[in-house]
Amino acid sequence: RQRQMCIRDSSTDNVYRKIASAYTMGFSFYIHGQFDKALPHLENALQLTKTIPEKDRYDYQRYITLNLCFTYAQTGKEKESIKIMENLINLVEQKYKTDYEKQRPFYKIELYLLQYYSFMISNLPYLTVEQAQDYWNRIQIIGKTLTNDLDRYNYYLCANNYYSNNRIKKDYPRAIDCLLYTSPSPR
Repeated sequence: RQRQMCIRDSSTDNVYRKIASAYTMGFSFYIHGQFDKALPHLENALQLTKTIPEKDRYDYQRYITLNLCFTYAQTGKEKESIKIMENLINLVEQKYKTDYEKQRPFYKIELYLLQYYSFMISNLPYLTVEQAQDYWNRIQIIGKTLTNDLDRYNYYLCANNYYSNNRIKKDYPRAIDCLLYTSPSPR
């Protein structure tokens, strides 16, 4: 992917190289657990994406934003990570509506959204009650359409997280039921 980031015409080559360099530095710090050092590089990479042509911007922003969100979460800045994830969700939903919904009816946006909503549910203590319920409702809608075992597994893990961490009313029996669905069945 990084190699692809660098192959552009000469007029825009420099900015793509800067994005790749900033992202690579940030991700390197991230994988070595140096999250505070990773943040400025990832933020710089994301800022630089605003200067590239629209046709490339979405893919770069989606990928960098997701990693920036995770990095903020690792630094204990959950509220910032939630705002970043909300921006990513809006970006992906808008791109889907404008570019994919009609032209590619079989595009699996639900799988991306399940990942993003799952992140939000994993941060229940930092969401408002309304936000938590909204994301949980979205996850349940997606859950009804899942046919792949791995996707269902992720759905049940998300449900377990919701029921066991809900600050309004924890529902441990339901949380355990969700875990039972993720366990392999006895043969």
